[in-house]
Amino acid sequence: EKSKKVQLCVIALLCIFSLSSSYEMICDPTFELKEPFYGGDAVYGVPLADNVHFWIFGDTFTTKNRSTMIANSVAISECVSSEQSEIDYYTVSKNTNGTSTKHGFFEIPGGDPSVRLWPKDAFLYSEQLHVVLVKVQQDGDSPMDFKLLGNVIATIVNIYDEPSAWRVFYREVLPSRRPPQLLLAASIFYDISIDKDYIYLYSLFEPTKEDPTNKPLVVIRSPISNWTVTPSMIDQFSPYRHYDDIISYSYLSQSGEYKRIHDSARSDMATLLPTVINEFSMRYHDDEDLFYFYYTDPIMTRTVSVRTSSSLSGPLSDPQHVYSFPEMDPEDPLYRKDTFCYATKEHLAFRSSKSSLITYCCNSFSFEDITTMLNLYVPIPIRV
Repeated sequence: EKSKKVQLCVIALLCIFSLSSSYEMICDPTFELKEPFYGGDAVYGVPLADNVHFWIFGDTFTTKNRSTMIANSVAISECVSSEQSEIDYYTVSKNTNGTSTKHGFFEIPGGDPSVRLWPKDAFLYSEQLHVVLVKVQQDGDSPMDFKLLGNVIATIVNIYDEPSAWRVFYREVLPSRRPPQLLLAASIFYDISIDKDYIYLYSLFEPTKEDPTNKPLVVIRSPISNWTVTPSMIDQFSPYRHYDDIISYSYLSQSGEYKRIHDSARSDMATLLPTVINEFSMRYHDDEDLFYFYYTDPIMTRTVSVRTSSSLSGPLSDPQHVYSFPEMDPEDPLYRKDTFCYATKEHLAFRSSKSSLITYCCNSFSFEDITTMLNLYVPIPIRV
């Protein structure tokens, strides 16, 4: 039997086109700490219908004492009234030698267990939910020491079934389809009213050790029709199709044209910003006919900024500072010197005529603080 949330999606005629302002939430989200979610970051979201929202989290604590972490988790929230939101979280349980253990919801079947999948953005199209993830592997003793191995696309082909029955189809982005160090889809834009044929992937280059501040923001686009997982693909596939040879990508060049991407395209790419923190959002406010780019200023600067543009391709306006993290304010009672905040994103379906809803997370260089301060490493929604 379908859950109440899924029934709502069916009644709403299965919202086919996501990241649009046509789906609205009458309440603000709340991210209650409960089984199996006791903290997580990233916090990407996709509206499934009015008052029903899908969420994706990065590294997730699954125990109250925060002793166990998995690479990712997902959730569905529902506005049951203008003042109440309910949320259910989902991971994957596997039985090994008679013991049940939790795993990330997205995990490459039969893959290297040392490789984690961290979520980037997602979008809904033709009743399939597409999630772009980045492959990550530990590369040192510190939790902050990791290397990025490329992108994987995970598609939930039956998003309106019960979560326990979701089928995920995995495709790895061909290395030849992207220049070295390019990470796809830190933010995804798709709106049928703007461009029905393409999705836009706001992407960035990871810095090198020689130049750690060089993280330029670039625009990649891809034909939306390439992303659909067809019945014949589903019939053929092992759960993991190692390399994708269908989805094509082009980049915004310095001449303003979109050109087919290749492994040496970096020098010809137009740059929207010379450097940017890994997580942000680009969303369209149709009542103003403007694109809003929300992001966290460089780590340890305490502020959230927004830039606007009249075009998907920029240029972006000068920044306007809209919020300061209280967790990083020495005058705040919860302040700790090792705390830093990040992962700012706007969630368009929660926008009202008076304000936008954004989320962020705070972390710490002190693991003791993370395990004892439950206001850290949780999604924090605010209005700006």
